[in-house]
This record gives sequence, structure tokens and C-alpha cells, in this order.
Amino acid sequence: MDVLEQALPNAEQFCQVGNEYQVSVQLVGWFHNNYPGFGLDRAAISGLARLNVGIDCDFYYLYYDSREDS
Repeated sequence: MDVLEQALPNAEQFCQVGNEYQVSVQLVGWFHNNYPGFGLDRAAISGLARLNVGIDCDFYYLYYDSREDS
């Protein structure tokens, strides 16, 4: 995660903010077909914990019935 790499040099400041406010990375995705999956490796999880930052994922499957006769 590029954002994580940019934030880690300021980990102490992020932790201080995280102690006063709820800080999180928000991911939003809309999928029309197959959901590609989501995963974080140990380094990303460790980095988020070091920053005192949570993660919020909102993924939506956009199903619609595209029948021509309706």
C-alpha cells in the first residue's frame, strides 16, 4: 500500500492522532461481475497497527436484471 509507505515515516504523529480520533483507511468498491477478493499481507497489517489506523471496507455487488422483455 503506497499510502502506508508514505505514512510510516510519521508513525509517531499518526499514533497520537489515533489516540484522540478514530482513524481508518476506507476502501469502497462496486463490482458488476466477479468480486476479485481482498487481502492484506502481514507487513500491511503490521504497518496499520503501528500507525494506530483501522481499515473499513465497503464492497458492493451491483446485480441487475437486464432482460429485454420487461
